[in-house]
Amino acid sequence: MIDNVQNPGLSSEERKLLASFLESDRVHPETFDFVQAHGLMTALAITPDEIAEDEWQEALFVEPPQYVSETERGQIAELLQRLKVSIARELYSGEALKLPCSLTLGKRPDDAPLRGWAMGFMEGVHLREEAWFGAEEEELGELILPIALASGMFEDESLEKLYQDPELVKELCQQIPESLSDLYLYFHAQDQAQGEEA
Repeated sequence: MIDNVQNPGLSSEERKLLASFLESDRVHPETFDFVQAHGLMTALAITPDEIAEDEWQEALFVEPPQYVSETERGQIAELLQRLKVSIARELYSGEALKLPCSLTLGKRPDDAPLRGWAMGFMEGVHLREEAWFGAEEEELGELILPIALASGMFEDESLEKLYQDPELVKELCQQIPESLSDLYLYFHAQDQAQGEEA
């Protein structure tokens, strides 16, 4: 459930600061960039299980960054946490989540920011795959399909057929914000109902 603690989204300057750090030479070369990190944080905001900071930071950074001070370490951790909370608040509000990239793979999917965002999201799903799917694997699979397709991470015959239809791929990518809203409702409808009653 989203609490009433004030935790605003990141300002433009804070986003730039976080993006700059994630692309600096003080992190592992395979560290997520800001768009990929946003995908990961979106999955963490939706996941039914709370995931410890140490665990998701390992997924994001690969190995611990070379912070210049404990102050910087705390600042980066705070920005990432606030990003996750702001995403959760946006989903809780019922509004379509605004992604930090266009909802298209274009003519070069591997270079598309949306692919990176979707890969970050799926990494978050994989951290608690059993909690995401459980006994409802088919239903959840349908909701995640647009994101899985955009990620390009799966060698699946049914997905390969979809890739052969550019217009369908484009249409499915456009559905990602709606899919995120549906996924959030699927796992947190009870939390929202309690919030409305409060």
